[in-house]
Amino acid sequence: MFLTLVLGSGIGAVGRSTITNIMKAKRLGLWATLLVNLTGCLIAGLLLGAHSASLFVSLLIGFIGGFTTYSTFNGELASFFFQHQYLRLCVYLLISYGGGLLACYLGYQFIQMI
Repeated sequence: MFLTLVLGSGIGAVGRSTITNIMKAKRLGLWATLLVNLTGCLIAGLLLGAHSASLFVSLLIGFIGGFTTYSTFNGELASFFFQHQYLRLCVYLLISYGGGLLACYLGYQFIQMI
């Protein structure tokens, strides 16, 4: 189980890094964070809907833990705050959390249908 967690975390981190680097090269860094976090929420919903404890633990904690980037997300929110961009902070916060909950819900519902 430990090896699966470590391997999943490494694969997730490489995936996140690849997406982030591609999008930052196109000056879309903020969108990269949003994309990986919403994708991670969607995968979490799929796994929760699958009701597989070992799959859930290995993938959710390992892969999604390495793939998502909530430290970057919070850094971006702090940057908006210190730059007095309060509207942007609130919109980004609502899109990230609201979109994350929606993505998780949709993933869960999708698995329940199949």
